[in-house]
This record gives sequence, structure tokens and C-alpha cells, in this order.
Amino acid sequence: SQGAAAAKTSSLTAFAQMDAAHKERDKADTELKELKEKNAQVVKSLQKVTKQRDESQSLIDAASASLSAAEKKMREKRKLHLKSETSLQARVVELEADLSAAQSEGTLTGAKVANVSLELQTAGAAAAAQ
Repeated sequence: SQGAAAAKTSSLTAFAQMDAAHKERDKADTELKELKEKNAQVVKSLQKVTKQRDESQSLIDAASASLSAAEKKMREKRKLHLKSETSLQARVVELEADLSAAQSEGTLTGAKVANVSLELQTAGAAAAAQ
């Protein structure tokens, strides 16, 4: 009977150990499941952030290209403006020389002087507007 009691105690101990092991395994399974869920959330967040970063970079690239195009247009307009201003200034100098020469020679009538003066004023105003 003493052997039967020892066997029963040994059996109960083994059962308790087995039960404890099952509980530990269940606890580990639950922790693993939670970690997998957290990992999935982190992956989802990372994908979202990466997508936002890519979209932001696309916007930055588009803005940069637009700025470059605007700068190029501005340089071209400035170049045309300078060219136009230079030619207007040259025309003003020509007209002033013509007027001065004509006045000193006295060969222009009053109407022609007024006409050259008007053209000179117009060219000067156009140059100033530039």
C-alpha cells in the first residue's frame, strides 16, 4: 500500500508538472500571437510612412522641376528685355543724333522736327517702361 501511495503521489506530481507545462506553452503561444499582431501593425505603419515619403518626394520633385522651368523662363525674359532695352537705347541715340544734326544744319522743317521729337519721346518712354 505504501508503494501504491508513492506511485499515486508520483503520478499526481507528474500530472501537475504536465499541467504547468501546458499552461506555460499556452502562455508562450499567446505571447507569440500578440507579438505577431504587433509586428503586422509595425509593418503596416512602415508601409504607410514609406508611401507618404514617396508621395512627398514626388511633390518635391515636381515643385523643383516647376521652379527650374520658371527660372529658365525668367532668364529668357530678362535676356529679351535687355536685348530690347539695348536696341531701344541705340534707336534713341540715333534719333538724338539725327535731330541734333538736322537742327544744326537747319534742314528740317518744323513738322519734321516735331515728328522726330515725337518718335524720340516714344522710344524713350518705351525704354523707360522696360
